[in-house]
Amino acid sequence: HDRVRPVIGEQNARSVLWSLVVDDFVGEAAWTDLGAEWLAALDHPAVAGACPAAGGGDAPDRVQNLAATGERIWTLTRLFNAREGFDRTDDALPAPLRTEAADGTAGIDPESFDRLLDRYYAARGWGPTGLPTAATVDRLGLAGVVDDATPLDDRRIDLPSRGG
Repeated sequence: HDRVRPVIGEQNARSVLWSLVVDDFVGEAAWTDLGAEWLAALDHPAVAGACPAAGGGDAPDRVQNLAATGERIWTLTRLFNAREGFDRTDDALPAPLRTEAADGTAGIDPESFDRLLDRYYAARGWGPTGLPTAATVDRLGLAGVVDDATPLDDRRIDLPSRGG
C-alpha cells in the first residue's frame, strides 16, 4: 500500500476541502487540519462537540472526523458514478500513458497498474470491479443513498502477500 495510502489520503482531504469550497491553492492554512479550525470558529455541526473551546475533543479528533467525511464523500461520488455505469474499465489508463513516449520514456505497464488498482480498491473497501462493497457502504453510513439502480460489489479483493 506504499503508493495507495497517500493517494487515498489526498483524495479524502480534497473531498472535504472542496465541499467547504476551499480552493486547492489556499495553502497550508486549511490543509493541515482539513478546515477544522475554520469550522470550529463557525460553530459548525461537523466539529461541534469536538471543539476544545467547548470542552470537547482535541484537534486530532476533529481532523479524523473530517477525514472520515472525506472518505464518505469520495465513496458517495463513486456510488453516483456507478449508478451512471462507471466501473473499473473507466479507471484504465489511456493509450498515451501505456506506450513509450517519443523521448524514450517508458509507458506505464498495464499489468502493474492493474495490480496497483487492486490494492487501491482493496484499501478503499471496494470490490474488484471498482465498485464499493455493501460492507463499506454500511460502514460509512451510506446505505440510505443506494437504490436498485446503484450496483455494488460484494466480492473482496484477495491480494497476494508482499513477499510472494
